[in-house]
Amino acid sequence: MSTLLLPPTLLYRIHSSSPRLVLPSSSTPSDTDNTARPHLVLDLVLATEHGLRRRSDFERDGWQQIPVRAEWVSRYKPKGDPVEAGSATLVGGKGQIVVRLPERKSNRADGYRAAGWTILVRANGILPILTLALGPFDDLDEQLRTETLRPDGSEVDVDVTTWRPFEVTGGVTVYSKEEWGGGIPSKVWDSALVIARFLCIRFPQSPSLASVSWPALEHYLGALLRTTSSTKLAKVLDLSTGTGFLGMVVGAATTTWVRESSRAVDGAPTSIAEVNIALTDLESALGFIRDNLSANEPFLAPHDPLAGEPQMCRVSFQVSPLSWDDKDASDALGTFDLVLATDLAYEAEQIENLAGCLERCVKPRAWAILAYKRRALTEDEERTFWAALRRNFDVSVVMGGVVDSKGAAVDFRDIMGIASGRNTEPRAAWLFEREGWDTGEAEKLDQWSKGLGIIVCQLQRK
Repeated sequence: MSTLLLPPTLLYRIHSSSPRLVLPSSSTPSDTDNTARPHLVLDLVLATEHGLRRRSDFERDGWQQIPVRAEWVSRYKPKGDPVEAGSATLVGGKGQIVVRLPERKSNRADGYRAAGWTILVRANGILPILTLALGPFDDLDEQLRTETLRPDGSEVDVDVTTWRPFEVTGGVTVYSKEEWGGGIPSKVWDSALVIARFLCIRFPQSPSLASVSWPALEHYLGALLRTTSSTKLAKVLDLSTGTGFLGMVVGAATTTWVRESSRAVDGAPTSIAEVNIALTDLESALGFIRDNLSANEPFLAPHDPLAGEPQMCRVSFQVSPLSWDDKDASDALGTFDLVLATDLAYEAEQIENLAGCLERCVKPRAWAILAYKRRALTEDEERTFWAALRRNFDVSVVMGGVVDSKGAAVDFRDIMGIASGRNTEPRAAWLFEREGWDTGEAEKLDQWSKGLGIIVCQLQRK
């Protein structure tokens, strides 16, 4: 089957309503009939970041039928092998999948166990449709025992949490809880996914592939965390973080990068690298952020002390309320070595507040990474926004691009005010012109960002 390409400006996610636990009929179970045993049924739909599905996309060649599969993974054994649980085909971007329950290796009568397990539903070989995670199913075992008193064939709703998993690197996955009825701060938006993938780019060295480079982390944090100084400290701010997703990705990626970098250097590290990550948003979003941090705590420092591997990077998180116009609150947080600002410029009345907040939060000569996607600003308002940034920052493009309402590319550098000034290159030379390194992953991400209409910029504080 040929590779399916996503249309410009749209990135689809797998969504599902609450799973339904279905009890079998009293007939003898068959080894080949999943529905003759207790099982879960998931109603699936593909939707964009706005929760929409464009019917015409699924009438195109190759889009009418999209295969998906479900598998169980243990949150307690993240490196364990997944357990295949079912497969289905989405027709017209929607469908239903029957999920087998994980079997218990014991002689217990119920024969199943689901506590601590999560379902992943992913598209088969079709990228970048985002994977869905549901779980953990800690209460399902009890439901199986109590619901056996119901008539055969009954269905019971199962209350579980929806997550959006993101693989930082092999064996390290960040899970971000989503609530699609919770408004803007309760989901992972396209721009955050682009920045997350950008920060996690890994280049193998050509031709031997013996060494690996994390170019984005090295560019923005390398001087702070790979120094021979006894003090290795980096402060990162995920501004208006929403779910906390991007800050958690930075935490997991940085620990992996520092560990891999240290392995390439003879001798034990002289000091532990410290990364302090501040996650800020409005007060109403902070509980959601804390829930995500708590759920991901075991996976945010991926080292294995049982294998004798020393901890080389220590990550700490601070969750704080911050409104862009609150100077006292931003001053209390201090300044940062790297600020992440994804998809924040969509209200004209907040342009000056956002620019002022970035000015206060970024250290002199330090960096902010900004991802912009056209939402509601007019072209004049866009020009005002970028002019406000240029007062205190040197602005340059890293990758990606902007598209108009029809998906056609727009030369956005004139609107940004950099078309005839400094830093006019359409993308960052330090990322794409790396002699001796295989930059293919960055090239793919650049094209993906352009297709989504997302431009990634770096702002260096003057």
